[in-house]
Amino acid sequence: MIVAVELIAGLLLITAGGEALVRGAGRVAKLLGVPAVMVALTLVAFGTSCPELAVNVTASMRDATDLALGNIIGSNIANLLLVLGLASVVRPLAVHLDLIKRESPFLLSLHLLLVVLILDGRLDRWDGLILVVVGLFYLGFLIRAARRAKLAEEEPTPPAKKGAIGLQAGLAIAGMAMLLLGAHWFVAGALELVGILGLSERVVGLTVAAIGTSLPEIGASVVASLRRHADLAIGNAIGSCIFNLVFVLGLTTAIRPMPVALATADGVGIDLAVATAASALLIPILWTSRRIVRFEGIAMLTGYGVYVAYLVLNR
Repeated sequence: MIVAVELIAGLLLITAGGEALVRGAGRVAKLLGVPAVMVALTLVAFGTSCPELAVNVTASMRDATDLALGNIIGSNIANLLLVLGLASVVRPLAVHLDLIKRESPFLLSLHLLLVVLILDGRLDRWDGLILVVVGLFYLGFLIRAARRAKLAEEEPTPPAKKGAIGLQAGLAIAGMAMLLLGAHWFVAGALELVGILGLSERVVGLTVAAIGTSLPEIGASVVASLRRHADLAIGNAIGSCIFNLVFVLGLTTAIRPMPVALATADGVGIDLAVATAASALLIPILWTSRRIVRFEGIAMLTGYGVYVAYLVLNR
């Protein structure tokens, strides 16, 4: 009974939080004259990556390294296939040109960098610091790009009232808090169910923990799609993947290095290959028509279902 309450309450909070976050973030971007895609790639992506950070730091401190790494890789797979798939099935997503030029190739390069870093069979503190430094350079680039976009506007944005900005920012923060609390409740209930089923730590990280910590992205992106904020929907999913790799995994590894098994049956080689392939396939999808249509969304969801079925059947 308690498990059911946690699951239902978590889903309700995620739905309401996604609505508040998208509304508040979109209005703040409009008031400040900042492109919505920049807000999605930074503030929204960072906020919806907080569950992954909380789970990974806790798992790292408890030496549950398989859970920590599986959560990151699994969350990125969920963001690219499940989140974008659901959002595009709800409404086809028009793609902002910047996502084609920069973010999607950058995400692929980060997955390839992770492959290189773990070839020696571990992620040490220097690997974590490399990821964090790359993330800081990326953030700086985004900030400069946002300033250039604002300066390039033909008509200056009228000054916004501080009260209006504060109100909408408060709405976004409240939405983010509801997303995080809802995700916490949902994951708690789901982990209790998984404990009964007897799944391994790696499979839990790649499925239940990954989907649970991706629920804020699902809520934010689906609501953004319904509200016709395609830039927020896509930018949130891709930005969250980037934040997961550079900051969540980087900080986790900096706190406690972790051994990484690649070739074994319980290793992450196949999972990392799936994440890398998903980020690679996203580039031609975005280049062909600059939109993710429903057929492509259904294909993404099907691919994710096949992957999860593989994990469960080979646990």
